[in-house]
Amino acid sequence: MTGRDRTTQDSAPPATVDPLGEALGEALARVLRPLIRHEMIEAIAEIEAARQPQATLKTVDQTCAALQTSRATLHKLRQQGLPTIMLLDSPRFDIEACVEWIRQRSPAQQINSDRCDASVNERASTPPLRLARRGGR
Repeated sequence: MTGRDRTTQDSAPPATVDPLGEALGEALARVLRPLIRHEMIEAIAEIEAARQPQATLKTVDQTCAALQTSRATLHKLRQQGLPTIMLLDSPRFDIEACVEWIRQRSPAQQINSDRCDASVNERASTPPLRLARRGGR
């Protein structure tokens, strides 16, 4: 067999056009395209949800460190409604939720701090007391 004979044997027969097959393929594509698109959108949404950071719960000490507060202050905030998740008998905190809760309460706290600032300013405007020394010095 020569090289020329081999190429003629390996070549595929010319494709015939089947109008029924083409119509069926187009109809199938029209039906499948929206289904595939829907499945792709759902898959992308699942991937995006998995990429988002998950809330991590912190212990009392970790929360105190994150909020830069004492355990006593954290306890007072819990009594006032700080978001807390109980894990058996142990309180846990989502720092982002706690910070949001504190931010929502800050306008009310601002009024109290303005009153404190006013009393501090009043005290600062009065002259300091001078104590007399004993012994004539």
